[in-house]
Amino acid sequence: MKSTVSENLVAHIWQSNRVTRFVADSGENVQVIHPGRFSHGVGGDFQDAVLLINGQKVHGSIEIHVTNKQWYSHRHHHDSRYNSTVLHVVYRRDSPAPTTLQNGRAIPTISLSPATRQYLDILNEQPNARLQGSPPCPHITRLSAEHLTELLTAAGKQRFVDKAGSFLSALTRKKPDQVLFEGLARALGYSQNSEAFLSLANKMTLDSILQLQPPKEKRQQALILGAAGLLPCQRARSKQKPVANSEAEELEEHWRTLGLPNVMSETDWCFFRVRPDNFPTRRLIALSCLISKYHKHGLLQGILKLITEPTEEIAYRRLIDRLTTPAQGYWANHYDFGAACPRSAALIGHDKAIEMAVNIVLPFASAWSRISQDPKLEYKAVKTYHRLPKPADNELTHYMRQQLLIAPCARLTACSQQGLLHIFKNYCRFRDCAACPISAN
Repeated sequence: MKSTVSENLVAHIWQSNRVTRFVADSGENVQVIHPGRFSHGVGGDFQDAVLLINGQKVHGSIEIHVTNKQWYSHRHHHDSRYNSTVLHVVYRRDSPAPTTLQNGRAIPTISLSPATRQYLDILNEQPNARLQGSPPCPHITRLSAEHLTELLTAAGKQRFVDKAGSFLSALTRKKPDQVLFEGLARALGYSQNSEAFLSLANKMTLDSILQLQPPKEKRQQALILGAAGLLPCQRARSKQKPVANSEAEELEEHWRTLGLPNVMSETDWCFFRVRPDNFPTRRLIALSCLISKYHKHGLLQGILKLITEPTEEIAYRRLIDRLTTPAQGYWANHYDFGAACPRSAALIGHDKAIEMAVNIVLPFASAWSRISQDPKLEYKAVKTYHRLPKPADNELTHYMRQQLLIAPCARLTACSQQGLLHIFKNYCRFRDCAACPISAN
């Protein structure tokens, strides 16, 4: 049996939720309320699992291995992205060592092999069979399509209000252009690198970028990439095998005249399972190009004009169009230094522009309208939000469509798609069905 068990098979066994009570290696009683949703991201094979550990409700990610030694051979104990892991699930234990996170905290480990007979039908299946999605919400069949649309719209409105509230809080502590800059930077980081982008925006403020002397565009790119620790001269692999091209040499020459203390490191950024178009280097260039695009009026006024100046009917189209940033120069056909793209893609594409409008620009504008006492800006921001089309589904919205039995062909607005995320983040991820508006209706 040992030779036939794969990590994929262990994941199948865990996802089947056939046995829901275990005793961990540490003696703790573990009850599975929800095994989590399978994820292709970094930081746990199953995200948003809900457990009772010694009677206490715990929410977090689950990491799957065949043996518990693999936690260390895969070096998860050195990776902070696994610090949200609450349970290590293995087929068999081959070491008495506890599972320890990068932050030093030990988590329970459970072994599935004692319950093997419970899973004989799964063990006899094709080991490489595809993992299944979670069963749909048990309350969804009671709702009509019209009522569900109303609930999602209401949830999307609440998510907008919550985001505006977060920006309002930030605006009491920082300058408005810096708050907007940090928000745009975080959005360009996607889920894998959003915290790294935010850390960079705090280290290297918008003011420090705007104070650069000509040639401004290249010096700006050098400053951003250098502060991120992602110029070839700063990276371990490039030092072993130097990247010889004029783009790298020019940026590194500018960086030598700008050098900042306490720069970030290559290890602060996630490259694993990141599509070439979304590589941190390429996204940092996108951030630089976005700043350059609004140098005339400044980032703050330039972005706000996209909302206030066009008529209500075309404001959302203008906003998407002006946030979209085509590829240019060296980065038109490269995603990293010395790494060519298989095809040319925009630095900020149509879907990403909508995401930035929905999650950053419009909620920020709503918050700023209250401080600047500009009711017209508030009105236009809200109206534009409700007119925006939805961007492409991500892992979470795809999962929620399955949960709520929303057909792939069903048309959603950006607001109703945000409603999906609001319901997931506030209720589904914690299995708090009693408070969820879906079950309440």
